[in-house]
Amino acid sequence: MNLTILGGGIAGAVAAKYAKEKGFNNIELIEKDIKLGGLHKDIEIDNLHFDIGAFFFDASHTVLQVFDLKKYMWHISEFNCLSLTNKGNLDLYPVTMKGYIKEWGFHNFCLDAFNLIVTRIQKTLNGKNWNCVDDELEYYFGPFYKKTGLRSYVERLYGMSPSDISLQFSGKRLGYVTNAVKFNQIIKKIATLKFNELNKWRIAPSIYARPISGFSAMYNYIADELKDNDIDLNFGEQIQKILLDEKKIIAKDNREYQYDYLLSSIPLGLLCKLCDVPLNQKLEYKPLYTLFFVADEAPIDNCHVLFNFSEKGFWKRVTFHSSYYQNNGRHYFNVESIPNETHLQDTNIVNILEQDFRDTFKNISWGEKFQNIKLVGHNLTPNAYPVYRRDFNVEVIAQVKQYFASKDIYLVGRQGEFDYISSGDAALSSIKAIDQILTIQRA
Repeated sequence: MNLTILGGGIAGAVAAKYAKEKGFNNIELIEKDIKLGGLHKDIEIDNLHFDIGAFFFDASHTVLQVFDLKKYMWHISEFNCLSLTNKGNLDLYPVTMKGYIKEWGFHNFCLDAFNLIVTRIQKTLNGKNWNCVDDELEYYFGPFYKKTGLRSYVERLYGMSPSDISLQFSGKRLGYVTNAVKFNQIIKKIATLKFNELNKWRIAPSIYARPISGFSAMYNYIADELKDNDIDLNFGEQIQKILLDEKKIIAKDNREYQYDYLLSSIPLGLLCKLCDVPLNQKLEYKPLYTLFFVADEAPIDNCHVLFNFSEKGFWKRVTFHSSYYQNNGRHYFNVESIPNETHLQDTNIVNILEQDFRDTFKNISWGEKFQNIKLVGHNLTPNAYPVYRRDFNVEVIAQVKQYFASKDIYLVGRQGEFDYISSGDAALSSIKAIDQILTIQRA
């Protein structure tokens, strides 16, 4: 039984190892790059490795369950995430009652809590007629939605107004947020006297980061483990077309790959083009600019990631690499920005985003250290995030997936499924696909 995997990101790598453990003998992985990793990339500048995003793995992450990686990873015993509030304060990510009361006062907190309860009751009685993310989050958070800066962050996260984002899409990334503020969850914590948990959203006591020498080191370990399991890795391979009826892949120089089952983690639009399968739905992506900075001193003490919940700036998140790698006292970090369409057409976009980031801290008393930072590089990821607008027809994607499955092709990962999922869920989708194949074989 021949299993071929397209794409060597986290989904493809996990699929290969898991399939081998489940009894697949002939496994080939095809990757257009010269190494594994996909979107897990970093840029090396002056012997410092800057991620192009923020990538952390909790102890239960799928990739750490499938591969023996923990001994190579950087362990963080106390992972501290903060958020920048509307009024320039720092709070535990994403927001706490204590931080909200500090910013708005106890009287306003009580009024907003009362209005939230009344709003929920009214909307529940009238029916939850949600058409977009704004509708859903206003139901769950009421006045807190905008005043905490949650709406501003969601807008940055997706690169568009929450009123334009499909509900089906938001559930992938915001489900844990809405679940945390459901009445039954709050009452449960009060009933069990876990009042302190009301001041926290989710706790990740044990976090792992990629090796200090970059993602290439992490994926070199993965590649070695795949090779030790007799999995054929084909790098630098450009696919020309896929013949569905013949179950054949034609690559450059007319090299052919024959498969019984095919797992694809490459962009869905590209797969459809290679297979000559029509896709009657426009696929939209948002680009990500990542700026790389160094500083003489840590801009914020004891912080691994800072999220932007203020109303200022296009940047959404800062990852302070030096807060966990402790690289000989050198302070370095990245800033993720999702610019608007106007900025994307500007040749000075990097300078604009840099100034945009600096300006966020101009009138903040503790923000002086951000004025002394130095930009040392940047990176553009053109198709970083898939997006569903309100008028997006999710049934089209479901039908395409069903059609490919009928041809023994299974879509996995964020790009393969055109779904805004975490790296853990991307890897898990590969496991589910392998299990689905095995179920079909047993039937």
